[in-house]
Amino acid sequence: MIKSQKKYSRIAVKAIFRSGDKVLYYKTKKGVRDLPGGHLHFGETLITALRRELKEEIGFQFELEPPLVYAWTYLSSDEERHEAYIGYLFDLSETISFRSKEYGDKIEFIWLDKSEIKTEAFLSGMEKALIKAAEYS
Repeated sequence: MIKSQKKYSRIAVKAIFRSGDKVLYYKTKKGVRDLPGGHLHFGETLITALRRELKEEIGFQFELEPPLVYAWTYLSSDEERHEAYIGYLFDLSETISFRSKEYGDKIEFIWLDKSEIKTEAFLSGMEKALIKAAEYS
């Protein structure tokens, strides 16, 4: 059987929350590590998608456009999935306890010290994004 699926790329916007020397990521019960955010809907701007995704996922709202801190791509080993990620920085005065509105306790939000980023098993692009966010001035 010949697979006739058309391949395409997807764009996702991600929020990188920082408080002091800590950055936030989440881990699912299945061990998937990611950042809050999601995919653009057709016709959305990057910021509109980010606003929608953060409100839907964690109830977070923002007024001012955050700085774009890092962009990276991911191509799965089977070359079936290609994603472009655009990471925006949210500098918080204190760490916030986030909770997923969509998945409840199936997702754990973790504040990670800058010195611990390289010890975790992040994909290369996400690791670089977290480091850039931690060092952003």
